[in-house]
Amino acid sequence: MAQHESDEPVAIYRRLPVAERSGIPIFIDSDDYVENYRAIADMHVRSITVARSNPFVEEHIVRRLDDSTAALIARHARDGARILDIGVGPGRVLERFSGLRRHGVDLSLDYLELAAKKGIDVCCANAEELPYRDGLFDAVVSTDVLEHVLDLNRAVAEIDRVLRPRGIAIVRVPYRENLAPYLAPEYPFRYAHLRSFDEHALRLLFTRVHAFEHVEESYVYALSAGTLRLPRFRGRGALAAALDLATRPISALNAATARLACAPLEINAVLCKRHA
Repeated sequence: MAQHESDEPVAIYRRLPVAERSGIPIFIDSDDYVENYRAIADMHVRSITVARSNPFVEEHIVRRLDDSTAALIARHARDGARILDIGVGPGRVLERFSGLRRHGVDLSLDYLELAAKKGIDVCCANAEELPYRDGLFDAVVSTDVLEHVLDLNRAVAEIDRVLRPRGIAIVRVPYRENLAPYLAPEYPFRYAHLRSFDEHALRLLFTRVHAFEHVEESYVYALSAGTLRLPRFRGRGALAAALDLATRPISALNAATARLACAPLEINAVLCKRHA
């Protein structure tokens, strides 16, 4: 079994794996959906390891997306918290948080081997049937996954199940995406993005269908033109405090203007589990 970041003898899984590769426990059998996803991941891994580029999204956009989610993790996950990344990929988001007890799940063993090298405890499983025991995690993050899953409600129910009471879920999905390209005859994959989201759909899904409270949301915009990034004055003393206070209205106006002038590319939603 994979080694855990904490020395405590915690049984994190509720069932035995069906196989193991390179120390990574595997909890799922192969099928058309799994093989489809692994083909997508294989294309991605070969591109980022050989050509050092992302075959699907420009690298500067990937960085902005990862930055947006990482900022929310930093705000909501205290040091030492146990966090799960569903769809961990190569571990780009969690590799920034060495102070957290990091776990990742994915369908692609190629992704998982890369994530494991970054100190993330990984396993191979489906988002709709996580192998972890109930209430194990303080936080769950899932980026660019919910638009892919076959059973959306089951995937969200699994996030709910593995979170402790008052645990935090951070999900990121494409915003009001045009799905027509995924139906084009020349598109190479049978399963890719299967649904579109906006802030209303996410809130309804998590707060009406499932037992979460909405905490906050943030957007990543398709264009950065027209936005002014003002520094935050984090030093101590009256001058730093006054400068920070003076620029906050400008920053707020800038964010509002950006939302009107630029189309959101993806949305992050932060949700809190309500009940035990």
